[in-house]
Amino acid sequence: MHYYLTPYIGSGKLGLTKGGKLLADPFRPLGSDQPGWSAIDLRPAGQVLDGFALLAVPARNDHAGQEYLGADGESRASAQLTTRIGNKLGITLDRFSIKDLLGELLIVHAKQDGTRWKPLTPEFVAPGSRTKVYRARLGDLEYVLPVLAGGATITDDFNRADSGDPGSSSEGWAWTELFTGVQGTVLEIVSNSMRGGAPAGFNTHVARAEGALDSSDHSVQVEIDWVGANSLNTFASIGTRWATGSDPDHYIFGNNDYSGTTRWEMYKRVSGTHTLIGNTSSHGGLGGAGQTMKMISNGSSQEGLSNTVSKIAVTDTGVTSGVRTGLWANTTGATIRFENWTASDLAAAGQPYRKRLGGVQFAAAGQRGVW
Repeated sequence: MHYYLTPYIGSGKLGLTKGGKLLADPFRPLGSDQPGWSAIDLRPAGQVLDGFALLAVPARNDHAGQEYLGADGESRASAQLTTRIGNKLGITLDRFSIKDLLGELLIVHAKQDGTRWKPLTPEFVAPGSRTKVYRARLGDLEYVLPVLAGGATITDDFNRADSGDPGSSSEGWAWTELFTGVQGTVLEIVSNSMRGGAPAGFNTHVARAEGALDSSDHSVQVEIDWVGANSLNTFASIGTRWATGSDPDHYIFGNNDYSGTTRWEMYKRVSGTHTLIGNTSSHGGLGGAGQTMKMISNGSSQEGLSNTVSKIAVTDTGVTSGVRTGLWANTTGATIRFENWTASDLAAAGQPYRKRLGGVQFAAAGQRGVW
């Protein structure tokens, strides 16, 4: 098989012209006129024409606008070709072969929000197995990319009866409140959300999600809003790599709205002390608007995002272990609300291995391959 990064062509017009002639010009990958072709669609979701596909064809036949990737999934490309491919797709590729490209494109650079191609979904390697993998097929090759340590995910939508404590998620894992006796009021469940109360004075709300992940390389996100007041005089954060114990080491990322300070901040807590490791000059004034806050720990890389926009990205190795996640919030006269908690292991880049499938194709001839 020969592999290409190829553009889509065609007008999408099918049917009869006014003169009664048959018009058949479907959207299709350039070069897909060969029998036995297969492709992986790399167009953004909902975009009907512009974009690219990874194409496999039995015989080499180059066309203008294509990038030829070679005939062997193990072969490597030049730095110049890697750069051209990245420029066409609007991404930066770290390394390149057909094998690397499948893993990097479909796991690292894919997005759920529809602005890029759809990401792969982990699947069990075999019936009854607890090991999950990503499978990518192109032509007569199948690449199996391991998911890091099983790829655990925990969620909590807080949809349960009102309670004076956070309780447990529907998945069965519980929340542990910390520092409740120090300037603190408890977190509670009110109207299907978790809230930190708003009595007069300074209040601290700290809780750890006891749903353990499989790796210290993971992400956590939650929707945050304020009830009956704006974000003034609050610090709202979520964090990764929480250890067990009553005063765990961890990272947190959040927005600070205290005493004239309006900025994004990231801290590490080690041996009972918070240390600022990153901040912005301002967060632009949240004004009480809700947001989806996310933090990612991947090796020494620590990143915080709000509404999918990166706010802080730093390198730090102060906390290298911990497979739990948590939140830390301070309020003065405001009620903070948390909804839709999710924490997930990151997919390992791994070294995919190749397996011959005896002619099995990802997409039958003439079909659009969609992940």
